[in-house]
Amino acid sequence: MNSLLLDTERFRFIDWGRRDYASSVQAMKELVKERRKGSGKDTIFLVEHDPVITMGRRARKEHLVGPRDPDGCGVAGIPVVISDRGGDVTLHSPDQLVIYPVIALTVREQRLHDLLKAYEELAIRCCREYSINAFRIPGKTGAWTERGKLASIGIHLERWITYHGIALNVSNDLKLFDYIIPCGLKGIKMTSLAEEAGRIIEIKEVKEIILKLFPKIWEDFRQRAISYPL
Repeated sequence: MNSLLLDTERFRFIDWGRRDYASSVQAMKELVKERRKGSGKDTIFLVEHDPVITMGRRARKEHLVGPRDPDGCGVAGIPVVISDRGGDVTLHSPDQLVIYPVIALTVREQRLHDLLKAYEELAIRCCREYSINAFRIPGKTGAWTERGKLASIGIHLERWITYHGIALNVSNDLKLFDYIIPCGLKGIKMTSLAEEAGRIIEIKEVKEIILKLFPKIWEDFRQRAISYPL
């Protein structure tokens, strides 16, 4: 599935449906190459992954706590993949919405702290659409509620082109997180939109919210950026 959802002056929004992690990363990297050449268009990919554990650049093997597969390539039957994104270990599975913005940052937009805050804001405002109180925790990237962590964020930069992005728990199986120490943070719990709202939430409706929110949040980020002196 490779469906165009929205095409604005700045961004394309592509729905990948359900797609494996490895081919998704490869497709992002191919777009990164195009953007480096000045071709292609900044694109936000929306996807659900088959179950996979990804190890970011700061991940440690001891953060895999589930039973190891006999072949050493997975945990509890879930493949473990090394990723070039930032952060520690996380898990993707169906009914979790992963948002991959592949964006060539302008000079004014090259402010990583503000970029990460913009991605956090996207998750937080999405929660507000369901009357869920989500917030930031200083020093811990992501979006949180009183129950636990609802969204994880990890990016990679290549010549100021950002890719990877945001994993937002929607109605996914939270028990799978028991096989890892999420984000390397011992003792934390993971939550989801469904857990917070007390009902199943369809991925389709969350995608529609992201389409509505992302351009507004990016414009807010851009306006803040251009107010800073170079």
